[in-house]
Amino acid sequence: MSDPVLVVDFGTSSSSAAVVQDGRERLVKEPSSGLLSWPSAVAAGPDGVLLVGSAAERRKRAEPEGYRAEFKRDLGESAPVPLGGRSYLPTALVAAVLAEFRAQAGVMTGRAVGRLVVTVPASYGPVDPRRDAMLAAGREAGFESVELLAEPVAAAHAAVVGEPFGPGRTVLVYDFGGGTFDTALVRIGPDGSRTVLGHAALDDCGGRDVDALLAGGVSERGREWLDPLISAGSTRARLELGDFVRRIKHQLSEAAEVEDYFTPVTPASRVARTELDALIAPLLERTVDCCQRLLADCGVRAKDVDAVLLVGGTTRVPAVRALLAQRLGRPLRQVEDPDLAVVHGAAAWAARAADRRLTAVPTEPKAVPLAWEPTAPAELTAWHVEPGADYPAGAALGTLRTAEGALLELATAVPGRVVRHLRRPGETVTAGEWLIAVEQRAVPGAAAVRRPLVGWHWLLGLLGLLLTGFGFLSAWWTRENDYDAKYPTAMGWSLLMMLGAMAGVVLIAVVWRFLRHPALRLLGALLSVCLGYVLALNGYPNSTDGGEGYYWLTAGAWLVGLLLVNWFLVRAGFWRGLWRGLWTVLGGRAPGAHAAGPVGSAGSAGAEG
Repeated sequence: MSDPVLVVDFGTSSSSAAVVQDGRERLVKEPSSGLLSWPSAVAAGPDGVLLVGSAAERRKRAEPEGYRAEFKRDLGESAPVPLGGRSYLPTALVAAVLAEFRAQAGVMTGRAVGRLVVTVPASYGPVDPRRDAMLAAGREAGFESVELLAEPVAAAHAAVVGEPFGPGRTVLVYDFGGGTFDTALVRIGPDGSRTVLGHAALDDCGGRDVDALLAGGVSERGREWLDPLISAGSTRARLELGDFVRRIKHQLSEAAEVEDYFTPVTPASRVARTELDALIAPLLERTVDCCQRLLADCGVRAKDVDAVLLVGGTTRVPAVRALLAQRLGRPLRQVEDPDLAVVHGAAAWAARAADRRLTAVPTEPKAVPLAWEPTAPAELTAWHVEPGADYPAGAALGTLRTAEGALLELATAVPGRVVRHLRRPGETVTAGEWLIAVEQRAVPGAAAVRRPLVGWHWLLGLLGLLLTGFGFLSAWWTRENDYDAKYPTAMGWSLLMMLGAMAGVVLIAVVWRFLRHPALRLLGALLSVCLGYVLALNGYPNSTDGGEGYYWLTAGAWLVGLLLVNWFLVRAGFWRGLWRGLWTVLGGRAPGAHAAGPVGSAGSAGAEG
């Protein structure tokens, strides 16, 4: 069973989470309420312990000064947040919510969860302090490994209503969340993978900004009865006003006009959908402008976008759909659950861990350093194997963090021992750069892994055997019919001819072992073949009847046949097995038990051929 991963969509107003293990996703319910979307809120409890989620929402009525929500927007700030007579850094508030998710995930899995994938707005760039603050919050919550994933990228992996996007499709993600607006341009790969062509964000454009505009409209209309409550400095009244306008907003998604009461004793507040549309029109225009700038930056025309994917609860507002259809003119698609699309997509992304696993790039044979090839410069976050320690095949020696916040495992297919680290955690590395020095070796007692023989291997081996037989029989016949032959027996010159051909084979092996440059290898192999050919000709009896052409052809067939047969035996592991067998019979230890394989090979240690 694989290690569980906790995936958290940390939103401004609400958060949701899922546990991913063995490719299976399970949503994390809030214990006290059973909700899948937990309020992103904290409150100071009577004993000083921070309450999280619905427990904090209930506490705010008793002690509103000790309650705080929407603190995600404070992330990255150094100013502490006052809460119930104490002060907390925004990072600590985020860590409290993450720790509560972690505790519940531990109950679900029966074990401590050490890996976290948390979604963040696309505006959290590599040098943004909010990015580092979120990573710090994850570590403060007890996670050993923390990955960041852009929210629109996560949403692109979520299931959509209707037919899934086919390979080659280009999708514009329109993610209107509670605190920010994010958009991403995504292309669907042949295997269903998502390639992000670009993303953009607006930090001050979210569902909470819609609520603020609507609250302003309601306050203007109910000034007579609302002003006395607000001006009295009642924190409770301001919090309840926020709940009131959110309730109206949700109702206007379904009804053309809403009538509701702030309190049972206040007059009714009537709000029409057209009034809401007029209030939020400038906000919506900014979101579409952001999408068009992204398309221009990516060099993609709006007509080349196959669909616009709607994500986030605010996309339920009818004015959003109407404006997108008017300005972009592309088909609008919807995820199965707009509120949970990001966490579902992030879970699907986390389940594809193999897509984020790098295998060492082979360097020169017998070399010690290992190199990997990330697609862009990345930060080396940690080494998992210390110098002097052994590691098995497939082990993750360390991790890299991409500019987007994802973690890439640095794996190698060959077991060995770490000699030293060439780069330190915290440094930025690039593709092909040597990061670690290792001593690679096969596992003691394990058989060398060899690529299986396929049809064309057998055909070439058979061709070599036929050519060798042709050369031998032809030479024997020539000796029996050539009374002026140089050697007294056919076996004598046949052996010399075979030794000449084998000399060419040995020279090729030596050249391939000691020469590094491909051009030198090719030149050395050609010279070795020519030398072996000449030696084979020297062993062939010269015909006295003028058959020089036949004489050259037979010697060449012998040499080529021996080369092909020898190649097949090497490819099949015959010579290595024979050598080990003889060594064992003679009382020695089978050589190669600790032979080093190709450095950083993506194949296997001890591969032949």
